[in-house]
Amino acid sequence: MAFSIRQRQHDAVVHMLNLHTGRLGASALDENAPNEVYKVLIMDRHCFEIITPLVKVHELRRHGVTLHLLLENDRQPIGDVPAVYFVSPTAENVKRIAGDLSAGLYDAHYLNFSSSLPRALLEDLAVKATECGAAAKVTRVFDQYLDFVSLAPDLFSLGRGASYVTLNDPGSSDAAVEAEIERIVDGLLAACATLGKAPVIRCPKGGAAEMIARSLEKRLRDHARGKGGLFATDVGGPHDVERKRDGTNERPILCLFDRNFDVPSIVKHAWTYEPLVHDVLAMRLNRVDIKGDARAGEIGKKSYDLEAADDAFWSANADAQFPVVAEEVEK
Repeated sequence: MAFSIRQRQHDAVVHMLNLHTGRLGASALDENAPNEVYKVLIMDRHCFEIITPLVKVHELRRHGVTLHLLLENDRQPIGDVPAVYFVSPTAENVKRIAGDLSAGLYDAHYLNFSSSLPRALLEDLAVKATECGAAAKVTRVFDQYLDFVSLAPDLFSLGRGASYVTLNDPGSSDAAVEAEIERIVDGLLAACATLGKAPVIRCPKGGAAEMIARSLEKRLRDHARGKGGLFATDVGGPHDVERKRDGTNERPILCLFDRNFDVPSIVKHAWTYEPLVHDVLAMRLNRVDIKGDARAGEIGKKSYDLEAADDAFWSANADAQFPVVAEEVEK
C-alpha cells in the first residue's frame, strides 16, 4: 500500500491553517489566492514539535499566518484578527484558552486539539467562555487527531521519550502506566485516522504491547461503529463486502512490540551517515544545531534542516556508509 503519512498530516495541518475552508493543493500555496485570511497561530510546546518538521515559517506565511506564538507565553491583544489554536487537550491548556477569551486577546478563536478533547473539559471550556461573555468568539472546536510527529513519508514518532522508563520502571505507579498507555494509544489512533485506515493489529501476548493493542482495538471499534466516525467509510459500511472483493479496501497491519523485544538496536547503528548525524550532532525533528567556532570568532549557533526534498546532499547520502560520504564531501 503506497502512502505518505507525512503528506497526509501536512495536508491536514494546511486545512486547519486555512480555517477548514478546503484550500488544498496548488491553490493553498498561492500567495495571491482569493479570500486569504490573515491569522495568528497559537501552539503549546507539544504541538509546536508536531508542526516544526511539517511546515516551515515561509509556508506559514503563505497560509496567512502572520505570527506564531506559544500558548504558555505572555501575549499581547491583537484585535480584528482570528486566532488558530493547535494544542493538546489538557486541563491546563483549556484554562489558558479561557484566560485568553476573558482577556479578549483575539477577534475569533478556532480551537484545534491534537487528539480528542474529553467531554468534561469541553463543558468546562463552555462554562468559562459563557461566564466571561466570550462564547460567541469561539468560532469552531475541532478534534484533529494529529498527535504524532512525521519525520519522513514512512516514518513517524509519538514523541514519548520517557515511555520505556515509565512502562518498565518497577517504581512506576499503575496510574502512571495507564496514563502513558492512553497517550500512546492516542498517538496511534491519530496515525490511523490520518491514513484513513483501521488496521489489523498483531502483538505478542503479555506486557505493554498487548495492553496498548487491546485499548487501541476498543477505540478503533468505537469509531468504526459510530455514525460519522473516523472509520465509518472504511470498516463495516454497507458496501464493505464489495470493497473487499475488488481489493480497494485493503487494510494495513499494525505490529506492536515491547521495546525489550529488541534492546540492542537502541545502542548500535549501521555505519551510515544519517545515524552518525543523529548521534554526533543530536539531530532532532530533522534539524541540527551547530555551535560557532569560537577560535574563528563565530558566536552563537547555526541551525540546519535536513530534509530530503530541500537538501540534495542529504537525500543522496543519508543511507551511504561514512567512507563513501567522506568521498562525496571531497567532491
